[in-house]
Amino acid sequence: MEKRQRLLFRLAAILFIIDFIFSPFLSLFSAAVFLNIDTFLGFIIKILLCSPSLLFAVALLMNRKDKILGIASAANIASSVVMIIIMSIKFSFSFLFFSTLFLNLILSAIFCAVIFFGNQEHIIKFKKIILLLAAYIPAVNILLFNIFIILPQLGFICVAAILANNTYNEKTAKLGRIGSIGYITIPSGIVLIWIIMILEPILGRTITTNVFAVFLFAVAIAMIVIGLFLLPLAILYPARKPYDEINIGETNISADGYISLGKHVILCLFTFGIWNWVWIYKTTAYLNRTPNEERYDPVSKLLLCMFVPFYSIYWYYRHGGRIDKLSRSKNMEQSDMATMCLILGIFIPLIACILMQDRINSLCTARNTSGNFSASQQDEKRYENIKQLKELFDSGTITEEEFVAKKKQLLGL
Repeated sequence: MEKRQRLLFRLAAILFIIDFIFSPFLSLFSAAVFLNIDTFLGFIIKILLCSPSLLFAVALLMNRKDKILGIASAANIASSVVMIIIMSIKFSFSFLFFSTLFLNLILSAIFCAVIFFGNQEHIIKFKKIILLLAAYIPAVNILLFNIFIILPQLGFICVAAILANNTYNEKTAKLGRIGSIGYITIPSGIVLIWIIMILEPILGRTITTNVFAVFLFAVAIAMIVIGLFLLPLAILYPARKPYDEINIGETNISADGYISLGKHVILCLFTFGIWNWVWIYKTTAYLNRTPNEERYDPVSKLLLCMFVPFYSIYWYYRHGGRIDKLSRSKNMEQSDMATMCLILGIFIPLIACILMQDRINSLCTARNTSGNFSASQQDEKRYENIKQLKELFDSGTITEEEFVAKKKQLLGL
């Protein structure tokens, strides 16, 4: 997977996680201040209504843009419908709030259509146009409502970019460069507003009565608005050639995963779990060199282990299997590390991570065993064996059929 694509997955997931944590707890803070029992009830409702954000985060951390992401979009549709019903019954009509909820509903419906029916001809034909329009719905939402919804809306823009899956060409590069202006205008506009607020006491008059301040304020707002409408282009289209991944299917196992076992045990015991998160990140990155295995994003796996209950058990199982595969590639004595890590991950995860690191250390220090010859050394040894086999055939020790069969075996035919 291209580096830019992985970055979009990671960024969108972080935005949705922050939204899930921040939005309900803002209601809880209000409840604590005003001691309003209705606000506590609102907090519980808000947790449920924000749960699609958590579903989006989990799907994105798993680098999935299939049915799992579609289910999160469907949950967001249901959440928007419920919120509209609640607002209709309990509160007076607000055009801006209802418009935001309605646009969220439309946006999630577009995502569902692209994910579940993306293979149909009429969807494929207009897919890029549909997702480009979808990327602008969040920008409109931010302008219609308020700054507090900016995080999930930026997350939706990233999801649109992930589903678009655009390839690099001159047109996308030009659009991406135009869109990158938004990265300059949005922060510049925000800084300009802060400068106006700081200078207000110095000017001696309020912003509304000072013509120069009003002009600067209008310029700042214009910069932010322009940036919001340019930013989707920057996120949706690549402005430079994709990052070329190195070949991670190599059988040569470097020693950069080595950690002294004594140091590892002490850190596991006395850092209150912090070292375990660091170790999960390092180990995921190190085991990506396992031949013929999918590459895992270390940051995504770390966040999944931190925030998704019981995911770490699955992580121990999968990466124990990768250690087994690397051990086989080096002809090392091995045990069923995957099953052992699965059982220990459920009951004693500390022992699982110690055993995994011990095996990784063995892999790092066993660089000169028979399983780690260079390509030229392997060829030389293979032809030497064939020469000895030919001598056995010439001496009549083995038959012609045996000689041919063994020769094919040595040559891998």
